[in-house]
Amino acid sequence: MEAWVNEMNTEGNSCVLFYKPQNSIDENFGELQSNDFVLIVMNETQQELLKNFGNDCICIDGTHVMNNYDFELITLLVIDDMRQGFPDFQQIRRDNLKIVF
Repeated sequence: MEAWVNEMNTEGNSCVLFYKPQNSIDENFGELQSNDFVLIVMNETQQELLKNFGNDCICIDGTHVMNNYDFELITLLVIDDMRQGFPDFQQIRRDNLKIVF
């Protein structure tokens, strides 16, 4: 994961909005514990859709302990001009964190 995040961050427009690996501390987010893992990704198209349609209606969907690793996938969706839900960003996290970006 670390190598992929580093590769994305060296590109001009990284899709990684936030990354906090396990066994690390992020001083900017005191709510996060050392064992918490958070990865939030959003590409340019998703950013544009959020900008254009985010003021109308958004939905949040999440998996709940769907694997042996206790990771949860949270997806923010916007309703586009065709009234279809479009995934706008994905957040992978561990330990049922209460913060949402």
